[in-house]
Amino acid sequence: MSEKTFICVTSDIPLNDYKLFSVDVIDIIICNIKGQFYGVSNFCPHKGVVLSRGPLQGKYLTCSGHGYRFDVTSGECPDDKDLELPRFNLIREGDALYVSF
Repeated sequence: MSEKTFICVTSDIPLNDYKLFSVDVIDIIICNIKGQFYGVSNFCPHKGVVLSRGPLQGKYLTCSGHGYRFDVTSGECPDDKDLELPRFNLIREGDALYVSF
């Protein structure tokens, strides 16, 4: 059985923006893309650079280290098909967002 942990309320993350949250020892970026919420790792799978320093443009989060872009809705990297950004399963209950491990 998976465990769910409260992260925040939806109003904590502005539309088309993101915020970084720490759950236990895991850093999770929660993105609000057109009212849909996506959870991704804070670390670039290319070289481990912190992604929360990069800009979010549309559904793409750009790594400030080497410029790799990641689609936060799918984890795909259009700049290198061999890279994939780890994603987290989010559960929305009313205005509350939870992550499920």
